Amino acid sequence: MKFLNLNRIFLFIFLCFTCSVWAFKNNEEFPQPLTLQQVRNLEFFAKIYGSVRYFYPSKAALETDWDKFSIYGIQKVWHCQNDQELIAQINELFLPLCSKLKINSKYPDFEVITNSTKYKVWEHYGNGNPAMKIPLLYNPYHSKVKSLKKGDSIYYYTDKVDNNLYFSIPTASDEHTIHADFKTLEQHFDSVSTNKMDVKEQKITINVDKHAYQLASIIQVWNNMFFFFPYKDLLNLDWNKYLQKSLNETVLTSNYRDFYFVFCKMLSQLNDGHINAPLAIAQSYGLYARQNFTHPFRLIAQIFIDDKNVVLIDGDSLVLSQIPKGAIIDSINHVSGCAWVEQQMEYMSGSKQRKYYLLQRDLFQSYTDSVFQISYTFSGIQNQVTLTAQRQRMGYYSTNTKPVLQEQTHGIYSLNLGSLEVSNKTIKNALNELHKNKDLKGIIVDFRSPRYMNYKFLQHFTSTDIYCTDLNVVVKTSPDRFRYDTERWKVKGNKNAFKVPVVFLIDASIQSYGETLIEMVDYYKLAKTVGTNTSGANGDVAKFYTPVFNIYYYTGMRVDKHDGTPFFGTGIAPNYPVPVTAQEILNGVDSQMQKALEVINQSNIK
Repeated sequence: MKFLNLNRIFLFIFLCFTCSVWAFKNNEEFPQPLTLQQVRNLEFFAKIYGSVRYFYPSKAALETDWDKFSIYGIQKVWHCQNDQELIAQINELFLPLCSKLKINSKYPDFEVITNSTKYKVWEHYGNGNPAMKIPLLYNPYHSKVKSLKKGDSIYYYTDKVDNNLYFSIPTASDEHTIHADFKTLEQHFDSVSTNKMDVKEQKITINVDKHAYQLASIIQVWNNMFFFFPYKDLLNLDWNKYLQKSLNETVLTSNYRDFYFVFCKMLSQLNDGHINAPLAIAQSYGLYARQNFTHPFRLIAQIFIDDKNVVLIDGDSLVLSQIPKGAIIDSINHVSGCAWVEQQMEYMSGSKQRKYYLLQRDLFQSYTDSVFQISYTFSGIQNQVTLTAQRQRMGYYSTNTKPVLQEQTHGIYSLNLGSLEVSNKTIKNALNELHKNKDLKGIIVDFRSPRYMNYKFLQHFTSTDIYCTDLNVVVKTSPDRFRYDTERWKVKGNKNAFKVPVVFLIDASIQSYGETLIEMVDYYKLAKTVGTNTSGANGDVAKFYTPVFNIYYYTGMRVDKHDGTPFFGTGIAPNYPVPVTAQEILNGVDSQMQKALEVINQSNIK
């Protein structure tokens, strides 16, 4: 018996040792938190990676496949045991691309070029995207190499993990040749596969479950946002902790779906209402691309949400057969309705009003479980139901079938820009009819959930030329210095503009281009506004691609209001705030429309 027990003990020790070695080599299979040294390793790599990638245009750096390099580099630095090993590994990785990289010593802040040496800088117009090999008809963001001249300044950039681990680099390069050490390095990182799918074999998750690929995605997004996000100064964000937390959460995932939630949670902290990062594996093949979307499970329902209530307003036959309109949602999957809302908002980016607006259509969705256990109260009686959702690409669909032009009371008409019937033709016909109406007393432009947006539409409400606010694209040649490239567009005045009182109805459905129009209405006092705050996300959008997920889209342009105050996170506040209630919606009462009628009638009395 003792002999058998001894054998079992030895067998147990052998298996533990074997599994430990195997787990070390295959760390994706057994997620473990990063050690303090590993966080240090990855953070230092991340900071040098972004600085060299975006601001040191040596010939080697320009030819580097930065996706492959990031994955390879992470694998090399991950398990460095101390700072000495890390510094040696960093030098091995980056000196072939940036021979003037200094670790733990610092360049001066700047120097003036006094000779004819040909220094070059990266000039990033927008979000640091490289120039397209096939130019697009409209590509507002690009990067190009620009030569410096005698008398120009070379700036130097320094960043650190702490006072014991920092680096310094010039943001201009005179390295115009490829050396043997880069060729050797390139052979190593070029062997890294960046395939996300195998079309021939019908495999769609190649590599994307691996932590090195996921960490590379986190590091790339962090750098791009750190250097180029145009509203960075408005974020109360500790960027170092932001990176560390995202890295730690990434290595604790066990598959690409779990990583997707980490990815979304990271993006949510930017509070950018434009951000859209679908759970999709997308890969380009030259002139075409393949995508595999993992559509979520959804219940088609319209929900009313405020800080105290979650109420069912409408839904498809599956939902309404089990839950009546007007039911208060007490809990979803054993989580209270309000707590469920808060949980969903952790993975969404944007202002609070924008998140509420989106969740009113997509509160019931999941990528991992299609079953929703819902507890609700109706007429004082509590009930429980279990609903199995279906895979749906979109949530609640628009049912706005109201006519484009409608008389609300005698002489006061509404223009419904969210109607399913709206088009250039129907708008033109409606405006012509209003211009001909001699009994016209007022116009209500219903801009809620707009399906029609055109800046020329504003010509009908101004007799003088007006301009949109400044549209600012950030232009950078160094990490901490930038200028704006600014544009504006003009709306020509119309001598036949309406002379009657006008009210615009607004809410959080209005974002970006629509907010620019509403801000012009507000600034130039073309009309009064009634409703709730707009989204608070303005500016042209940019895309960003990572080794795992792609971001379609995020805000790449800085747009503030005419008076210099930000759109970001706040949006346009109405002249007359009118929040809606669940009961009003259920009873078909439009309190915002009623307030607009009141405002016009009062204006006519004056």
